[in-house]
Amino acid sequence: MPQVIFPGGSGGGSFSPCTDVVRKFVLGEDCVAGDVIRSANSFDAPVVNGEALKALATNDYQSDAVGVVFEDGVAGDEVRVVFDGSINLTFSSAPLISQTGSDVYLDSNTAGVVTLTAPSGTGRSVVRIGKLLFADGVQTSVPCRIDIDFIVSFS
Repeated sequence: MPQVIFPGGSGGGSFSPCTDVVRKFVLGEDCVAGDVIRSANSFDAPVVNGEALKALATNDYQSDAVGVVFEDGVAGDEVRVVFDGSINLTFSSAPLISQTGSDVYLDSNTAGVVTLTAPSGTGRSVVRIGKLLFADGVQTSVPCRIDIDFIVSFS
């Protein structure tokens, strides 16, 4: 059952003044706050169906992002996952101030990470994770608005 979290939570995420929709997941692998996750399926054996794994924009089942990890955890831990709201996401390189407001996409090279460039090419999927709310060109973990939307898969 989804849970509504109010501002002032802990665990590395930063919430907006509005409420955020959060649900608990059991991790199928180690994750850190800000990792984009998906729900494991039969292709992920021996990981149990429904456990959280890092999402990757490579093919349909790995790119099926559902939310963002709110707190660090190791495989087997139960952690909170943000489905809707604001939280810090991890980028492979620090976004610039001028990129504030840009769309944020699931990365196709590093699982759980986001990028400002939509993936392209055979075997890639475009999954918009949300919008960049703030950037300073220095930090790689910055606040974003979560609004996950699968755009297209390139065969």
